Amino acid sequence: AAHLEAVRSLSSAASLRLQVLKEELAGIVAASPEAREAFELALAPGDSPRLWIDLNTSVVMEPDPKTYRLVQQGGGNLNIVLETPDRAAMVQQVKLIMAHGMIGRRRRAGGLRLKDDLGRRYSGALLILTGLSGFFLGALSFLGAAICLEILSF
Repeated sequence: AAHLEAVRSLSSAASLRLQVLKEELAGIVAASPEAREAFELALAPGDSPRLWIDLNTSVVMEPDPKTYRLVQQGGGNLNIVLETPDRAAMVQQVKLIMAHGMIGRRRRAGGLRLKDDLGRRYSGALLILTGLSGFFLGALSFLGAAICLEILSF
């Protein structure tokens, strides 16, 4: 019975730490309408409580109840992004992941163009002029080479 009580107290300590982290992140999410739409912070209770950031990202208190572990799932893999006892460092990393997630959503929605897409567009007339200039410059080069090699004389 004492062992069961100790496990429960560790689980509740982890839940409390994750709840504090959730409240800190909730203020960040509430500050942005786009973040409110993209991220719903959810604390899942259990033997190993988990704070879900999005569908693929969560924070657990492992390997001990004082260490935050940021985990991302994707492609059948489970990747540990950060493991730290420092809540502020965890908040910064979660903010970074949220920012990357929002940028990815904008790109998928077509609302954010990549820098390469913003390049200058060329008109058809300019492309034809460039092609003709290259052709005539090449012909002139062959003519000059033929004169220098005395294949053609004037």
